Amino acid sequence: MKLRSCHIDNFGKLSDLHLEFQDGVNLFHEPNAWGKSTLAAFLRVMFYGFDSKRESGLFDKERVVFRPWQGGTYGGELDFSYQGKEYRISRTFGKTEKTDVFHLYDLSTNLECHDFSSEIGSEIFGLDSASFKRSAFIAQNDCECCSTDAINAKLGNLVENTNDINNFETAQKKIHDRMNKLSPDRATGSMKKRTNMITLLTEELRGYDAAEASYKKITEKLTEKQEQRKELAGIRDQYAKALQVASEESRREGIKQAYAAILQEEQEKKEMELLAKHKVNFIVLARYMQVISEKMINAYPNRIINIHHSFLPAFVGAKPYHAAFERGVKIIGATSHYVTTELDAGPIIEQDVVRITHKDTVQDLVNKGKDLEKIVLSRAVQKHIERKVLAYKNKTVIFN
Repeated sequence: MKLRSCHIDNFGKLSDLHLEFQDGVNLFHEPNAWGKSTLAAFLRVMFYGFDSKRESGLFDKERVVFRPWQGGTYGGELDFSYQGKEYRISRTFGKTEKTDVFHLYDLSTNLECHDFSSEIGSEIFGLDSASFKRSAFIAQNDCECCSTDAINAKLGNLVENTNDINNFETAQKKIHDRMNKLSPDRATGSMKKRTNMITLLTEELRGYDAAEASYKKITEKLTEKQEQRKELAGIRDQYAKALQVASEESRREGIKQAYAAILQEEQEKKEMELLAKHKVNFIVLARYMQVISEKMINAYPNRIINIHHSFLPAFVGAKPYHAAFERGVKIIGATSHYVTTELDAGPIIEQDVVRITHKDTVQDLVNKGKDLEKIVLSRAVQKHIERKVLAYKNKTVIFN
């Protein structure tokens, strides 16, 4: 038997003390009044408890003397190894023996076991408390070795029992039978049965652990999926509202465009009737800012003149001055051309440019462009009137 460690909750003056015992001799070299005698008494009491015999008042005195000075739980724990197994004794003491509590744990499983009773000292050492104190255990203040009735009885039995030799075969047979009964190699052996039972319980416990781990993972995934479901539901609601708004806006825009197309078609029809009535030969688009239908363009081929406020083919479409400003060009221009079905891509009649600098703002570009547009448009109209423009394959020949 080997002591491994002990933890004293409260015992006499010792409180919340944990000690680890090493192999071999363990020396406690401490000053007087540290509690060495109290520690020795604690180790003995953990195996035997307090003496229940009231000889010379020792029982009352010992239980009272070691009562915790500072209060709290009266007792502690003691870890030891015996016959290849690790155990832990746990005792708490009350005012009387009836209120004492004893537990024994198997440290390999951390479960309470019943290999020994509260009389564990007598069961392991084969000695009662009094004999233990006079033989295997000698306290600091009680360095006297002497015999007791229990020791004398054991020695007497050894001397008087002369039948051991005669009963050798009987003893050997009993040992052999006992070994067979406990043998781990026999199916009927107690150790074999317990080993099998431990194996089954271990596998069952592993199954429980695996099931618990799986349950935990599934629970976590379920929680995650529920959160995702809530998030997706929120996104779906947002998309549904956005789709509803977009559908309504699209419907309105469609109606608006259809209405505008009808208005433009009616307007253009009236315009063509007016042009035919007054026998207009060509058309100049100044600030017209509308797309002309293919029907009207075909009715006046190379006779519809437009002014575009950029130096085509650069910066077609709307807001060319803004595009030129963002691009950082050093010149801007204006282009007058015949209108075709392709936007801002008809035969060019006249172009001109003006220089700009980094100091010019967008509004400066617009102001300079307006003057240039007037000049370019007037030149183009004059050349068309004077019949100095010949259009051919989306190009023009200008006669000066």
